[in-house]
Amino acid sequence: MLTRPFVQISNGLKWMKDPCSLLDLMAARHGLAFRLDLPILGNCLITGDPDLLAAIKNHPNLEAGKGIRALRRILGDGSLITLDGEAHATRREIIAKHFRADQSQAVDALTVDVMRSLYEDLPDGDFSAYSLFHEASLLVILRFLFEDLTLKELEDLRSDTLLFLSAFSSAVVLFVRPLQIDHILFPWGRALNHRRNLEKSILKFSRRQNRASQIFAEMEEAGSTNETACAEILTLLMFGHDTAAAAMSWTTSLLACHPEVLEKTREDAAIRKRKQSSVQQISSLQSASLYSAEDFVHGSILESLRLRPVVIHLSRVAQERIELGEYALLPGEFVLPCQYVAHRNENIFKDATSFLPQRWIPDIAKQEETKLTSAFFPFGFTDRLCPGMPFALRQMQIQLQTVLEYSWAAKKDPEPRRQMVLVVPESGGTLVKLK
Repeated sequence: MLTRPFVQISNGLKWMKDPCSLLDLMAARHGLAFRLDLPILGNCLITGDPDLLAAIKNHPNLEAGKGIRALRRILGDGSLITLDGEAHATRREIIAKHFRADQSQAVDALTVDVMRSLYEDLPDGDFSAYSLFHEASLLVILRFLFEDLTLKELEDLRSDTLLFLSAFSSAVVLFVRPLQIDHILFPWGRALNHRRNLEKSILKFSRRQNRASQIFAEMEEAGSTNETACAEILTLLMFGHDTAAAAMSWTTSLLACHPEVLEKTREDAAIRKRKQSSVQQISSLQSASLYSAEDFVHGSILESLRLRPVVIHLSRVAQERIELGEYALLPGEFVLPCQYVAHRNENIFKDATSFLPQRWIPDIAKQEETKLTSAFFPFGFTDRLCPGMPFALRQMQIQLQTVLEYSWAAKKDPEPRRQMVLVVPESGGTLVKLK
């Protein structure tokens, strides 16, 4: 019989390399909820069961911020994603108003120009969808937060951000504390050094009149320090583009592997374009809804977020002994609401392993929104819903509509691979640029 440390290490290696295959295996054996013994997290409960998820959502004795361990030492204790309770609610209110859809319109035209420029500069042949969308999304979020920068300043800030993000070649260093050595010879030390340089740039440019400076001022008024405000901007830079880029790499890869769906999506994108009188209105058809789509452009994104969520689970920590259905959690034990498992629930999503964007179009298939809120949550749920969701959905639709102006095809159907805390297509989703 295998000892617990061996089981933990074995599960941990699978979890770090290919979590989706491990979740598929466990769900096939145990259904929508099961225990999984993992390093750091322990014998945690993983669930995609809608009844358990509904119970988890607003449970008073489950905290979310305390469940963020891997990123805490990078982002600190004062970042939005590591906060709980009233502190989290106050911070979220400050951040969310800057990422509403009406605020996001400020970079609509820029997003189109950036996508066209980057795509047209690609050489003929293979390219990484993730790299394309990553570069585009980073430029847009930087300009969104620091709209007054010169081109040289923008490039310097972009360079500092990329140095920080590229300091980690593996997510292992986030989880294994002995590897977290603050010395320039070690990955962790280089990451912290790049973070310090990035913080200096953020502080310098946040003294201007821009959206970042507004966030600084509002956080200071709420009692935050400059250090905490800087960490929040850093968090926005990290998650304000990387998750969307990963999602778009999955969307384009899935479309390319389904030519008939790709053709229908191109047709809908062309219809959108004919109805729009200016580039500023390019996403005028866009709805903020996460549960229904008006066409295949929007539907393809929602279906990609369902089938291939880039964040595969959330984290909650029991503050005292609680019961969730047949499961009992002791104080300090983790429960992971799992998007990957929930989104493949055949009781909610017929043909759950198939890529079917039409399932989100109300005229074809309808679902009660109240039913879906406990079954589909790519941006989190309840008061932990990502405050940047309206911005992200808008950006993704504009990016997809723009890249559909060009011809590209699939190299192959990519397998999922972990990249830090995200799950992305292997090799970034290799596509082929066609003439």
